[in-house]
Amino acid sequence: MKTFNRSINKQKGAALLLVIMILFAGFSSMLLASMNNQNYSLKSKIETRRETQDRLVAAKEILLAFSRLFPDSSGITNRLPCPDNDTNDNYPDPTCNTTVATFQGRLPEELNPAGGDNFTFDRISDFYEQLWYAIDPNFHLSSVTTINTVTPATGAFSIDGVGDYVAVIIAPGEEEVDSQDRIGAPDNADNFLEGGNENGTTYVSRYSADPNNFNDQVIGITRSELITPIANRVAEKIKNNLTSYYNVDRYYRDAQPSDYWSCYAQYPKGKSYPRDFTYNNQSYPDAAGKNGVVCLWHTEDEMFEIAMLGDVWYTTDGWNPITTYTNISNTEATVEFDNCNIRYRYKYVSGETVLSYELKTGSGAISC
Repeated sequence: MKTFNRSINKQKGAALLLVIMILFAGFSSMLLASMNNQNYSLKSKIETRRETQDRLVAAKEILLAFSRLFPDSSGITNRLPCPDNDTNDNYPDPTCNTTVATFQGRLPEELNPAGGDNFTFDRISDFYEQLWYAIDPNFHLSSVTTINTVTPATGAFSIDGVGDYVAVIIAPGEEEVDSQDRIGAPDNADNFLEGGNENGTTYVSRYSADPNNFNDQVIGITRSELITPIANRVAEKIKNNLTSYYNVDRYYRDAQPSDYWSCYAQYPKGKSYPRDFTYNNQSYPDAAGKNGVVCLWHTEDEMFEIAMLGDVWYTTDGWNPITTYTNISNTEATVEFDNCNIRYRYKYVSGETVLSYELKTGSGAISC
């Protein structure tokens, strides 16, 4: 009898162990599936954010390309389009100003410059995931603000506490957070952006005060990224003007007043970049035959300005007072702009001027 009971107990124990093993296997399977789902969800979110970052970088490059290929009416100054706020027609508004409701809005999906091909951004089928965009009021196409390496002194925006940004592109997270209602108010930035990004000017890419209710991604265009190509374009214009100046058979220095022909006679003629030429005897007879008239010679800088007279933008855009021209020889000169770490070097070689770039100071980026 005892043997029989022991046999039954063994069978019960084996059955119980089998049940425990089945339950454990099921629990393990469920736990593993849950972990796999969590890992997949995390991986999916990481991939989505990486893809979004790629979209932001591409949008930035398109905006910069647009500004360089289609400068304003001067043919020199790079500017950026306004956001799409008026009818969400995918094109930039014709004007925008200093109010956040006009300088911040949807990134236009297409840019259609006069006489040019369309620039098309990465089109998103879901309206609620379209990129947002803000432009410094001084740098948009409808602005008349003078732009050079000195003016405006800084960009209007900051990202994560770092300033001097002239444009910001923001990708709203694919999911609503907190009390956002994108369907009910699709034109309200509050329903797409958070952490203060919806208010303009001061932008963040992370929000430690409430990280669970923040999913924006942000990228910016700095003032330097917009200004440096402008300075390079001005340097190219100067190159062409120096070549033209050199190719004219002229006196090395011009004199004022120009009717004193004898002033010119003491200076050799030849081909040269604008330069000074030392000659000590500058007293010649005046029109009445009296001695003592002193020729008023143009300085090297004044002669350089004469070389630039054909370009109205050089004066109207304020480049004249911030440009330092230095003649090195008949065939070599340098140009520097205030607030710019680039020295532009010009050298006349085989019938044309060759332009090269170098740092004005010993280290740092070649930028303005």
